[in-house]
Amino acid sequence: MITRPLTPRPAPSEPPRPLGVAVREALRAPRRVWIFNGFLALTCTLVWAFAIDSFDSPSFLPGPHLSWWALALAFYFAEVFVVHLQFRKQAHTLSLTEIGLTLGLLLGAPTALLIGQLVGTLVALIVTRWKSQRQLVKFAFNLAELPLCSGVALVIFRSLAHPGDSAPHVWVLVLFACAVAHVLGILLVSAVIAIAEERFQAPQLLRTLLTSTIGALATASLGLAVVELLEARPLAVVLLVVPVLSCVAAFRGYMEQREQREHVEFLYESMRATQGAPEFGLAVGQLLVAARRLLRAEYAEILLLPASDGDGPLRSVSGAEGELLMHPEERFTPGDATAFRAVASTSSAMLLTQRRAAKAFDAFLRSRGLEDAILAPLRGENRTFGLLVVGERLGDVSTFVETDVELLETFAGHASILLENGRLEHSLAEVTQLKEQLRHQAYHDGLTGLPNRLNLLEAVEEELERDTGPTAVLYLDLDRFKTVNDTWGHSAGDELLSEFSRRLGGAIRAEDLAARIGGDEFAVLVRDADAETAVSVARRMLDAIDGTYVLSCGDVACHVSVGIAVGAAGITSGEDLIRNADIAMYSVKRSERAYSLYEADLHEKLRVQRQLGLDLEAAIERREILVHFQPVVALADGEIVGFEVLARWPHPTRGLLNAADFLPAAEETGLTIELGRLVLHQALEAARRWPERLSIWLNLAAAELANERLVDTLAEALKGYGVEPSRVVIEVTESGVIQDSDGALVAMRRLRELGVGLSIDDFGTGYSSLSRLAEFPIESLKIPKPFVDRLMGEDADEAFVDAILRLGDSLGLAAVAEGIEHAAQADRLRQMGCRFGQGYLFGRPAPAEEVERLLYQESPAGARLSLVPASRTA
Repeated sequence: MITRPLTPRPAPSEPPRPLGVAVREALRAPRRVWIFNGFLALTCTLVWAFAIDSFDSPSFLPGPHLSWWALALAFYFAEVFVVHLQFRKQAHTLSLTEIGLTLGLLLGAPTALLIGQLVGTLVALIVTRWKSQRQLVKFAFNLAELPLCSGVALVIFRSLAHPGDSAPHVWVLVLFACAVAHVLGILLVSAVIAIAEERFQAPQLLRTLLTSTIGALATASLGLAVVELLEARPLAVVLLVVPVLSCVAAFRGYMEQREQREHVEFLYESMRATQGAPEFGLAVGQLLVAARRLLRAEYAEILLLPASDGDGPLRSVSGAEGELLMHPEERFTPGDATAFRAVASTSSAMLLTQRRAAKAFDAFLRSRGLEDAILAPLRGENRTFGLLVVGERLGDVSTFVETDVELLETFAGHASILLENGRLEHSLAEVTQLKEQLRHQAYHDGLTGLPNRLNLLEAVEEELERDTGPTAVLYLDLDRFKTVNDTWGHSAGDELLSEFSRRLGGAIRAEDLAARIGGDEFAVLVRDADAETAVSVARRMLDAIDGTYVLSCGDVACHVSVGIAVGAAGITSGEDLIRNADIAMYSVKRSERAYSLYEADLHEKLRVQRQLGLDLEAAIERREILVHFQPVVALADGEIVGFEVLARWPHPTRGLLNAADFLPAAEETGLTIELGRLVLHQALEAARRWPERLSIWLNLAAAELANERLVDTLAEALKGYGVEPSRVVIEVTESGVIQDSDGALVAMRRLRELGVGLSIDDFGTGYSSLSRLAEFPIESLKIPKPFVDRLMGEDADEAFVDAILRLGDSLGLAAVAEGIEHAAQADRLRQMGCRFGQGYLFGRPAPAEEVERLLYQESPAGARLSLVPASRTA
């Protein structure tokens, strides 16, 4: 489809918009044109007031006097019998108005001249040129402009001429006055067009002035001859009728012959130009332009039948408001369907005049803003396949006639042949293009434009068949991509994939091939690469694609896991190589590395991991996941202030598993939220039986933090178990917050509004931005066990712990040290200002029953439970 600016066609219920040029363009800006018309009317009134006041006397010559009705007849016939001249794209009208003006100047009183011109011109315009009420502004212009020009001619002539002047002197003054009036009229017409269009464009104004002024002088000379005959022998005027009519008829005949010759030449040139158009749509556009120029029309349209019943027609339009080529319509409108049926049932074109009696085509023309038109069928060998419409004749002095119908029929016949052949060629080109598109779609991803899995597989197979060297496949997975989709929606996910693919394409070597396998998984074929080269490519690629992505929803941290597999002896299938890279990628997710090379034992590890995921799903359904509680104490006196909730799974064959053993399987299988919900309910069931001063520390995975239902689910559970939100502390890992900092910030603020506390777990291991840390509504930081372990031994290193404590103090955050196993560690932490701690020194994770025995059976009633290390109580 080829589209150029086109004002939308009015709805059938709207009044049709005029499309004519020249003065009719004034209808598009009636306010400006009416103001100009008012100025002309005022000027005309002043001129005639002066003329009547100064020269209102009998006729200039002592001969016969003409009354206003005689002058009205002269002006009427002058406006009715006109001759049209065509100069390239512009049409000019030669009228006999100067005859009436000459008679009025010499043989009529000024008042008779004014009344006669107004009456005669008005009647002629209504009878011959009235098309619709929308031309009221045009008529107002004519009724102000024509008398103004006549008044100026009268003032000029009566000011310069005297009754005693010689006849030649009077003749010259009459011709001069008529010429001035004629030039003034043309300038006023050009001015009103410029005002309506808000621009002045008159490339042939001088040529128009010259041509029409010569015609005006000739007509005025004829008027002088009439005056002289009326004075000498009135009956002799009849002798002028025959030569005048003969000249007019001969001139019209000449013009018709000239137009016919020009039409033949134009048909030949336009068809040859159309055949040379590079595209079918452009050929249709050239046909439309040719049809408009051929019939001097404002509007042309070609409506092509659909190739099948389920499709809509193809509409092409050319007009003063722009072009619309090969635009698919959804369906036929009732008016279009009526026009098609009527034209297809006839053997010739149909002329729809302005005063047509039939109503069948009213809706069709009204929908296009046309008042008159010619409809011609476009016929192929077996059927009518289209409709050619030409409407709105340029100017308003004529409309379409039968000769135009014959001309358009000839044009439509040639156009049908060109379009039928063009449609065949176009169809063949479309089939070829469609095959290429289908092949491209079959081998490429629709979203990113990268090759797809099938494309990659064929490329890998070709490389293995060449056997010119080792071939490697890198399998990539976007970590936490599901979090982006769940938090901001699929549009954000698509945007991330598109940006990732762009970076990936720029990060690989020119000879390598990047592909999207599906979802958030990509792969890269690295040609002629051993393991060392493949690892080097992976590192360079990770530097370019790993990091922060700026999306419309915000900044997103995206990390990538890469599995590497290198073709070796015995690997003859591309599927094997891609599968091995996939297995290596899954092993990366269970480690701290960003990439991993495939090893033979990874098959078994992957099988075990996936089996673990299946077992976990069944365990969650049977509610076999248990919770244990580890005390959190105040280091100053050993008082228990709360318990951290830890998930445990009594696996039937592998024994009791810690959360770290099965959480990766939960994340891989999408069971994190269900697992968290099960742990939450067990923890709250136990907490409601404990003293209200004890807090419950719940670990939250990144997927849970991104869950939109998190706050609602937590609020419902707290209300159901009767546990105050202030007793709950939510722990989120630093790495989980970093991966989706903006989404995490929103979720954490909602949690704080609920009333629960927030803590950053494993602080110092996630490379978080300290500037962003201050934005999170947290209350405490947990110092990870590796940092606490450094407080022991001869090589004790307190730097990390001290830095975290100082940071916490500056931000007003409490610090909780994890993994305290020795009294010396507790002492040192206490000395450094750490307020809270947990670890095996104070108690191992235990079921709720053991915790309750500790709380209620082994401590005296009303006493404060204390777990101060032995070194503190000795």
